[in-house]
Amino acid sequence: MAIKMTYNQRNLDNMNKLANNTKKAALQWYQYCCEQEIDLLIYETTRTLEDQARNYQSGASQTMRSYHLVGQALDFVPVKDRKTIWNGFGSTKIKKAIAKAKQLGFTWGGDWTTLVDKVHLQYEYKGYGTDPFGSGQEAATVPSPINVGSKTVMNIQGTLNNRYGTGLKVDGRYGAATKKVLIKGYQTELNKQYKVGLTTDGIWGPKTRAAVRVVKKGARGNISYILQSTLYVRGFDPQGIDGIFGTNTEISVKSYQNLKNLNQDGMAGRDTWTKLFE
Repeated sequence: MAIKMTYNQRNLDNMNKLANNTKKAALQWYQYCCEQEIDLLIYETTRTLEDQARNYQSGASQTMRSYHLVGQALDFVPVKDRKTIWNGFGSTKIKKAIAKAKQLGFTWGGDWTTLVDKVHLQYEYKGYGTDPFGSGQEAATVPSPINVGSKTVMNIQGTLNNRYGTGLKVDGRYGAATKKVLIKGYQTELNKQYKVGLTTDGIWGPKTRAAVRVVKKGARGNISYILQSTLYVRGFDPQGIDGIFGTNTEISVKSYQNLKNLNQDGMAGRDTWTKLFE
């Protein structure tokens, strides 16, 4: 006999915020839970970049590359007698619910070996940011760049100051000034490595676009650092900002290319750099 969830409308409203295929799988899972009389609260699905930055700073999350940002995750908690049971994930019913979610293609945060997150289900689909919204034509969107204090952004700003003597304010906020210095650093590195004679003015103009060189997996150095930093402040954490273009950086580049409807080759060429700096 199916039940009506205690928080049914809130659950439905939150699931309706999800990307298309994630929402479809979530609704299937929700129907199963209703049929099995497993009451629960889906208390969060999509999340803003500002919210994620706060979670990252507090240690509640270990990455800025959250599936909540692209509508491919939900957080839930068991409910009993109209009360949320935060320690209720060991019950037989909840174990059944989690097993069903996995069968439908979800990854459960309770299986993670670091920062175990029992409330979390994510639907990876074809990768991060690959699940469309609405009519199916719209790419998953990441909210506007970080505009709250971030220790990682402060580290980036400090490094840019040390390398390029820019006097950038180290406030952990990504805005026009930080973007200009990232472009200036990129221009400086192109001049050093390729002798292209650019004016290091921090403006992404025709001459800078024409001077772009492709950077790809295996690259090391300041240009890779600038790429990783720009990906991070755009919401695509490369899992390390160290100037080494490895697998995680490649994944982040592909995810960003998917968002911007670019060729997903994992290499940062003219179109990818232009979108990052637009």
